[in-house]
Amino acid sequence: MTDTITPECIDADTASEPCTGPAYDRPALSGSGFTYARCDRHYDAYAARLAPILADSPDTDTPPWWWDTSSDETWNDPYDC
Repeated sequence: MTDTITPECIDADTASEPCTGPAYDRPALSGSGFTYARCDRHYDAYAARLAPILADSPDTDTPPWWWDTSSDETWNDPYDC
């Protein structure tokens, strides 16, 4: 029999509102590729908190000042960590 560990919401001890529902790993909205365990309430609060920041910093196409031939990089170059 395999034991499964239920993650604890990372905001459980610091938030003013109690957790709602189970916590599970969700992707960071920053695009870092990291995941963090959050319950539904705290993930919704996190998304609302970051919405103005993400609206001001959209994932853009190549800006007009970028010149690909000046380096061996491209603007939206995917990379493996």
